[in-house]
Parts: sequence; structure tokens; C-alpha cells
Amino acid sequence: AAAPTAASILKKARNTIQAIPYGGRCTPSGPHPVTLVTVDSLGFASARTVVPREIAGNLTSFRLNTRSTTRKVAEIQGNSKVSLNFQDHRGPGGWLTVKGNAKLSGVKRDGTVDIVVVPVSLSVVNFNEGDTVGCEPAMLMLGPQLLK
Repeated sequence: AAAPTAASILKKARNTIQAIPYGGRCTPSGPHPVTLVTVDSLGFASARTVVPREIAGNLTSFRLNTRSTTRKVAEIQGNSKVSLNFQDHRGPGGWLTVKGNAKLSGVKRDGTVDIVVVPVSLSVVNFNEGDTVGCEPAMLMLGPQLLK
């Protein structure tokens, strides 16, 4: 089989995200819950479910929002490398992992900050999108040229 193209990987990644319901609804515009993984000061992974406020159509950024006093903010201040994991629970299932660098906005009047994740890589497997058991995840490395 031919190697997947960047366009086909991005399409599969978007379809995986769009399949995830929230609050009893599932629409292309979202929201779609995701697991945010950060690293604490002892080097252990911390995972929590969050709901992105905005996902760029070309998947070049994911904007989250949280209170400025949360552990996730402190952990990102210590190590900006994060992962986002989307799980498609339809039928045979699928997943998308986004690895990237998180940037924090300044504290807003309401005491919150935006967390903007800029992806470095995507890896996706989705059996609802034609993948088969035992297949390797489709991976896409995102360089600066793709983030413009």
C-alpha cells in the first residue's frame, strides 16, 4: 500500500476529532473533549480531560482555556511539551495523538489563561476510517513550513 499523504493524515485526524461527542451532541464545529497530558516537576505524566475552545481547521493550533492557578498551568510553565489525545469510541474505534509545544497567554480579567498547543507531530489510527488491526499509526511531522 502507498504511504499516506499529509492531506490524508490530516483528513483522518479531523474525522477522528469530529466523531467525539460532547454534551450529547456531535457536530463538526465541536466542542470535542480531549485528554491533555503534561509533565509534573517529578517527571510524571499528568492527564486530564479538557474541552478545546478552538481547533484550527488545518490542525496547526488547539486553544484551551483554564484558571491561571491550575496545576496544568504550573506544569506547562515548567515544561511546555504536551500531548493531546482524542479517542473515537464509535464502532471499532480510533485515536489521534498530537504532540506539541504549549504557549500560555497572559492572565485575563476573569483569572483565566489560554493554552495554545502548536503541534510538532500527529499520529492517528482509526478503524472507522479504514485502518486494520495491526497497522502502524499514520504519522505526520509538522515543520515550521507547515505552520505558516
